[in-house]
Formats: sequence, C-alpha cells, structure tokens
Amino acid sequence: MTIEAERIERFIRESHAVERRLRELRHRRFASPHIRPLIDEAIRLSAVLRDQVSAYRALPAPLATDDERLLYAVNAIMLLRDGLLTGLAEPPLVERPSTLMAELERFLSLAVGQPVTVLATPIDELNYAVIDVWRGMNLYLALLGVPDPVAAQNRRFVRVLYPCAEPDNVSLGAILAHEGGHIVLTEHRWDATLVAEMMGDTAVQALAGRIEPQAAFRALPPALQDPILQLLLARSGAGYGDSGILMNWARELLADAIALVTLGPAAALASADVLNAYNVSGPQPWGRSHPRITLRIELQEHYLGGYFDDVLDAYTETVRYRGETNARMSDVTIDPIAKAEELRTAHGRFRLDRNADFYLALETTLRNKFARIIQLVRDTLRPLGLAYDPGTFAQEVPGLVDTLSRGRRPSSNASFAGLVNATVIVQHDRIGDLLQAQAELQALEARALGAGRFEGERAVAELVHTVLRDRHGLKSEPIYLRIIRYALGVR
Repeated sequence: MTIEAERIERFIRESHAVERRLRELRHRRFASPHIRPLIDEAIRLSAVLRDQVSAYRALPAPLATDDERLLYAVNAIMLLRDGLLTGLAEPPLVERPSTLMAELERFLSLAVGQPVTVLATPIDELNYAVIDVWRGMNLYLALLGVPDPVAAQNRRFVRVLYPCAEPDNVSLGAILAHEGGHIVLTEHRWDATLVAEMMGDTAVQALAGRIEPQAAFRALPPALQDPILQLLLARSGAGYGDSGILMNWARELLADAIALVTLGPAAALASADVLNAYNVSGPQPWGRSHPRITLRIELQEHYLGGYFDDVLDAYTETVRYRGETNARMSDVTIDPIAKAEELRTAHGRFRLDRNADFYLALETTLRNKFARIIQLVRDTLRPLGLAYDPGTFAQEVPGLVDTLSRGRRPSSNASFAGLVNATVIVQHDRIGDLLQAQAELQALEARALGAGRFEGERAVAELVHTVLRDRHGLKSEPIYLRIIRYALGVR
C-alpha cells in the first residue's frame, strides 16, 4: 500500500475530526469508570498520530510514499475512528449496563485472564460481533515507539455489535458466547495449536497431491512441502480474506465449541436460529469465512450426545428446503470470487484448486478434530468455573423455567448458563414452525428488494427476531424436556 502526498492532508483532517468527537463524548456520563480515562488517552493519541502524519507534508506532490511509519500512523487513526469512536458514539448499554453485558464482561474477563470492559453497539443489520478495539492499537503504537498507557492498565476493551431489533436479554448471550469466543481462542492461541495438528490429518495430506504444478512441488524436499501446504490452507491473516480457509473454519468451530462448553444446549439452539436467519437469501455455498450450516449443526448434535438430533434436524431440513443438500454440491454453489488458493514462493508459484473435493477434505478434517476442539476448550474453561455442568443445571433449570414462564424475576443467585437455557426454553416455539417462518422471511425479502440494502436488512433482522425468538409463554415442552434429560443423562 502506498499513500499519495495529496491524501496526507485528508488523514490529518480526519484525525482532527476524531479528536473533536472524542472531546464531545468525554462529557457524557458512563457507568464504567474506565471509559473516560480511555477517551482521554485516545484524545492524546489522536494529536500524537496527527503529528506523525504531518511530518510527511514536505513530500512533493504528486509523489507517493510507502514508508511503514506513515502507514502505521494512518492505520492507528482509522482504528481510533472505526473501532473506539464508533463503539462509544451510541452506547446505551455502556451507560445502562444490562445483566447480559455484565455477564459477558465477567465471562471474557475470566476466560482471557484480565479485566474486560464491554462497549455495546446496536447496529442496523443482521450481524453479531465482539471486537477487541485496542488490540490493533497495541501493535501500531509499539511499532511507532509511542507510549501506550491503556496497555499498561492491563484492561481489555471489547465492542459488542448486535442487531438493534434484537431484544437485550439473556438469549442473546447464547449468540455472543460464540462471538466472544473469538477473543478467547485468540488469547489462548487454540487456532494455531489446532491447525498444526490438522496438517497431519489424512484428508489434508491428500490435498498435497492436488497442488499445481505438481512436478515442481514434489521436487521440493518435505521440509519445504509442508509449509507450502499449510500456507495454502491455513495461513493466519488480519481478516477472513487474508487467512486460509481451513484457519477461518477452525476458528469458527472453536468459537462454536466455546459457546457449547459454556452454555450447553442453549448455544446450539440459538446458533441454529442465527445460521438459518443468514440463509434467508438462498442456498449457502461453500465460502471462505465460515463452514456450512449443515456441518456446524451436525457437530453440535454430536457434542450434545444425540439428545437434540430431531430438534436440530428441523433446521437442516429448513436449509434443504431452500435448496442445499448434504451431498456434494455443484460448482454453481461454490464461492465464485476465487477458484483457487495461490502462493508465491522463492521456489515458484503454487496453486490449489477450490473444487468440491477441496472443501469436502476440509470438512472431513474438522469432523475428525472436533473432539480435540472440545477438549482444548473444556480443559481451559472448566478449571475457571466457566464450563456448563449438566448435573448442576438439572436442579436449577426447571425452577427457572417455571419462574420465567410466570413472568417473574429470577433469583439473583441464578447462574448465567442456567438463566440462558431457561430463557431459550420459555421464548422458543416448536422448531417445526421454522418452515413457516422461512416462508415469511422469503416473502419479506421479496418486498424489501426495492427498498435498498440497509432498509431490507433491517426489516429482515426485525422479522427474524420476532418470528424466531420473541415468543412468550411455555410453548417449548419438547425442548424443555430434552434439556432436562440431557442434564440428567437420561434418554
């Protein structure tokens, strides 16, 4: 990346705008005592970074520069704007902390081993994310040699994004446990551990025979072949587009496992809701960022020991109804943006075609390793008291279901995992109603096509969370019984 001299002025103006907005936010009242010091430090840094960028004004236009220090400074300014400032601009749950956000803070703090402050950000689209807003700043400030008092505080600040139509209740916690899991798995480097082990899987090793040009690849010693295969499949990058597909998929399944180990059945049911909501636009292709819906639900069913197969199978039936099958998919359903993974090395350029056999090999590898994924997560979370204990919740969940179904406030002593499972039971209709819900979503989508992407996504988000989750009354006895039987270990 290069930055033209004429654009430097724009970045300088941007830093001024960021600083002005931060100064305005400084006068707001925040429930957390850690927010205002963070804003003060961000104001100081915006001036420091602006000075770093201003030093390049002397470059004669229209020359360009790719000086790394300038790039670091510009990226840091953009992080202040897009990460921190956006997260603070409309933070109703930072000012009025909810039980959900408080529990999410507690979970993340214990799981990563340092205090975490949540910045909750409702958004106008169907999306969920938990983003570490200062982690990138740590890197850029270190590279620039700029002091970083925020890092010295040993506190993490994470931005939580969720649809504005989503009720702020504990059911949302089952989804955010997955999103927060991305922070946790990165902290413990489970993705790197898992990928290193997966490279020895038979299905992955078989893909080495598909690397082209095959003769040039086989001419290399094994010590060079293995790193090339790993870089083609599982390189680690800043985002989905920069990382290998196997790395992306492994991270998603690790995050699924974190939610399952933490919350049990509720995590699978909430995950299936969201996965199907994302499928409203039609059959889900194999893609770069996430594994297919059917694979994720299959692995969740396996983890839950078969207690919920007929419940969760309704979700996969809904997916098939929209045109997807569990069999090998046609080329039409494969992500058309790039048909191959390519890698340039000192020994030549190598490629690995992304066809059905490629994707099926990755799915096979992840199936083979899912028990290992669960083990990695459970071995860390259980000693921290964060793992779902079926025996404990068998005693807790029935009483919570009765309390919530009567519209009463649960005891403050209720565990968060017990509360999430009980709330999912009370608010969840029979899963068979999903087929009708999907038809409603299709009709809404057709009506929203002419309204533009923003309005259409917001409308879909509102209906998704009305039809699939905002149900009241004890209508989910089958799910209720399965959760209790699962907890008791009785079929």
